Amino acid sequence: MKLDSSFENQNNIKLKPSSCLWCGKTAFFKTKQKGYQEPDLFDIFHCQSCNTSFSMPRVNSDGVYELIYQNAQNVRGYSRYLKYQNEVIKQSNPLKFIANSEPSYWGPVYALQHILMTDKKARILEVGSGLGYLTYSLKNDGYNVQGLEISKEAVNGAKEKYGDLYICDDLYNFAEKNIESYDVVIMTEVIEHLSDPKEFIQSIKKLLIQQGVCIFTTPNKSFYPKDVAWYSDAPPVHCWWFSEDSIKYIADLYKMELKFIDFAKYYKKFPQLYKIKDIESEGQSVFDCHGNLIVHDIDKKIKLRTPKWIKRIRIYNLLKDFLIQKINVNIYKKGDMQSNVICAILTKR
Repeated sequence: MKLDSSFENQNNIKLKPSSCLWCGKTAFFKTKQKGYQEPDLFDIFHCQSCNTSFSMPRVNSDGVYELIYQNAQNVRGYSRYLKYQNEVIKQSNPLKFIANSEPSYWGPVYALQHILMTDKKARILEVGSGLGYLTYSLKNDGYNVQGLEISKEAVNGAKEKYGDLYICDDLYNFAEKNIESYDVVIMTEVIEHLSDPKEFIQSIKKLLIQQGVCIFTTPNKSFYPKDVAWYSDAPPVHCWWFSEDSIKYIADLYKMELKFIDFAKYYKKFPQLYKIKDIESEGQSVFDCHGNLIVHDIDKKIKLRTPKWIKRIRIYNLLKDFLIQKINVNIYKKGDMQSNVICAILTKR
């Protein structure tokens, strides 16, 4: 098939290639994606050079985030943050509780404790600390940590619940005032929300001492089949869908050493099945044009619902492990380093 210099979308409207917003090479239109609020539609582009997908146009997302915060208890994917906020303070070991909750927290905690062997006196900054529970959990475990968050409401709520561990500031301003002040910077599920994450990472590099590290997580495009155009939160909440190649590009650009966390130990302890649904046809909008919440059944996980007494039988656990390893290509394979989450360690040289 001859490759045209433009790409036809589903409505036979020709869209010219775009420059990749990540690496600058050619990115091609893949699909139209419903936004987080009706009737918004976004163009999804994909760059084969760095295996990065991104949405266009870039728009102000403040209104959408306000709707999410107002309805957080009922918004799929966000209600769990409120649960963590309330549950973590009840735990005898908050950090273990948070790490075991999902891969995006297990990865950074595992990196601190088992890869980097981070001294608890090291200066740690959580960027985008949000509701504050990860910063609190690290502090409770003895780490010298602060949380940085741009939202005054979030910072005030975190301080009221967990203590004076948080700074309300813009990262770019904060970095200029605190050059080479931190040993470790942690970000969980932040960079995919940003209009310009390259500039963001450059500011984080300024914060780090020589040989300082940035540990961050983001949804993993590499986990899914190549024909899946977008399997991340709808734009403009998520503007990017990154792969390991995307992260390799930024590490090379900023001359930083790169290491990925292997999630095999997490999934051995918490085996999960993943089913890839057709989000494009199913839709992912969660608010209508009037701001009313719409609930779609787009769960990504299939749980094995089995009576508790059966789970105590050894043969059940062996069978479950066998199924998780063998059932089909759309699931996590136990022992494989891939997860639906990337956890990367960037070291400043």
